Amino acid sequence: MTLIDGGAAIINISVELHGLLAGEKDRFRKLSCEEPLPVSELLKIMKIDPEEIGLVVVNRRVRDLTHVLQDGDRVLLAPYLQGG
Repeated sequence: MTLIDGGAAIINISVELHGLLAGEKDRFRKLSCEEPLPVSELLKIMKIDPEEIGLVVVNRRVRDLTHVLQDGDRVLLAPYLQGG
């Protein structure tokens, strides 16, 4: 965790989007915030509908939307699998 002027902590999170979540945008993103946040809040910030999320992996472990993200976390978000 990095401290900035005034003592506020910066939380850095790496996000990798898969499938339809990435669309035609860059699938790798970096996010900085002032405090730890749950995955559900990350989705709000990224304007992703939680109903579209089929899999959340944080630091190579399957998690749910209530998991609180910490500095340095690597998040993988994937949609539900579709097929026929």
